[in-house]
Amino acid sequence: MSLTRPGRYLLAAFGLLMVYLVGYEGAYRWGASRVWIGPDEMGVVVARVGKDLPSGQILAKPGEKGVREEVLGTGRHFVNPINETIEMYPIIHIRSAQEMTEVKGNKRPMPVPEVGVVTSLVGTPLPEGEFLANEGQRGIWRRVLTPGRYRLNPYAYKVERVPATSIEPGYVGVVTHLSGAASTTELVKPHERGVLETALPPGLYFLNPYEYRVNKVRIGYQELTFEEQNSISFPAADGNTIKVDVTIVWGILPEDAPHIVKQFGSEKAVVDNVIRPQAESKARVAGSNYTSRQFVEGDSRERFQDELTRKLKDELNTKHVRLLLALIRNIDVPDSVRKPIQTAKVAVEQDLTNKAKTDTSKVQTELNTIRGTVEIEAAKARSETEKLVLEETSRGRAEVLRIQAETKKKIAEKQAEAALVRGETKKALGKAEADVVQAIGASEGLATALKVASFGDPSAYGLWRFADALPEGLRIQLRYAGLGTLWTDMAEPAKIQGALLQQMQRDAADEAASRPSAKK
Repeated sequence: MSLTRPGRYLLAAFGLLMVYLVGYEGAYRWGASRVWIGPDEMGVVVARVGKDLPSGQILAKPGEKGVREEVLGTGRHFVNPINETIEMYPIIHIRSAQEMTEVKGNKRPMPVPEVGVVTSLVGTPLPEGEFLANEGQRGIWRRVLTPGRYRLNPYAYKVERVPATSIEPGYVGVVTHLSGAASTTELVKPHERGVLETALPPGLYFLNPYEYRVNKVRIGYQELTFEEQNSISFPAADGNTIKVDVTIVWGILPEDAPHIVKQFGSEKAVVDNVIRPQAESKARVAGSNYTSRQFVEGDSRERFQDELTRKLKDELNTKHVRLLLALIRNIDVPDSVRKPIQTAKVAVEQDLTNKAKTDTSKVQTELNTIRGTVEIEAAKARSETEKLVLEETSRGRAEVLRIQAETKKKIAEKQAEAALVRGETKKALGKAEADVVQAIGASEGLATALKVASFGDPSAYGLWRFADALPEGLRIQLRYAGLGTLWTDMAEPAKIQGALLQQMQRDAADEAASRPSAKK
């Protein structure tokens, strides 16, 4: 279907309008209405248009004017800048112990992690009698924020960052529960209000400080000393004033810590209100049963210490305080009592010392006498020992000489026997060698005679021996060199050759004849 000219104009105008709107909308959305929120930020949307909020309402719902409840997280967001604005806030960061915090420009690791206590400004009111809120209620949340990052609307929630509860080694944490049902017992269960019956062992705890209060109590034994100006004084049975220096070794066990906090509140209160007054009171009561003289002499001091320890231990046990020892370090008695006693005791001790010296001298004399006797007996024993040693040595040497003589005699006899055996052996060997030589000579002479007989003539055998001894391939030529030379007499070669052969035959015969006699 073809369009008319006005229709084509309308279609073109509509196309241009759409291109304009799309381009404007794209530029608008990617320009004025695009918002980027970083990883450590959150965006709070505030609506400029919509219905007014009901009375008492803080956050706006969709279609209402005001601060929206939901916050925007990290990323790209598109808003209508005419109807809405976005407020940027840092996220809520609850730090851990490993993270760094800046203190006056210096970075250092935090000693303990944090917890976040949330106060909600929105939600339903709390029930009557409650002061901690659950999520969805208005007030201080019972739940705390542990280390991490959170996006809570700052218009609706306030976050207080406080250190977590840390119980160091050597301490326990006594917990006072500030919420829960009332109880009539001294110590309470976890769901009741009051001091909990079980203390926290050393460790790290994320507790709400508005729900739990933790008192740290040192566990183990420690000492408290009364001395000098703080020494304990009391009247003795005879009216004289006695001063004693005392060291109290006391301690608290983990199961006693909740009772201590419930009754006294702190460790210092235990010292000031229990140990110090009770130690002074028990020392006065126990010490008033002894006279001044008894504190100076005898075993009264030890009995006084044992009695003070027993009475003070019984009293402190009722307060859940453990006593290990009440040690009496020094007792100060008036000089009017102490000096006469000391003078008399010194005199007695001096008499005892003199007597001991006399006894020692007597014992020393006896010891010297015994020592001399022992030395004489030892000398006699040494003399007898030396005599026995000499006698045994002489007998041993004579025996050694006799054995050596017998040994030499036996060796000589054996050597003579060996010489005789060697002579007989040599004689036998000589005869055997002579027989062997004679046999070899006889066999060789017989062999030579057989060889000569086989040739028929000794001269022929000599020529054969001569020819056999010549090198293989040897050629002999006789040449005539003219008159006046060495070979002048060799004009008759056949005659000369015959003479040479005869001489060789004679030599061979002589050798064959002389060989048997040489062997013999």
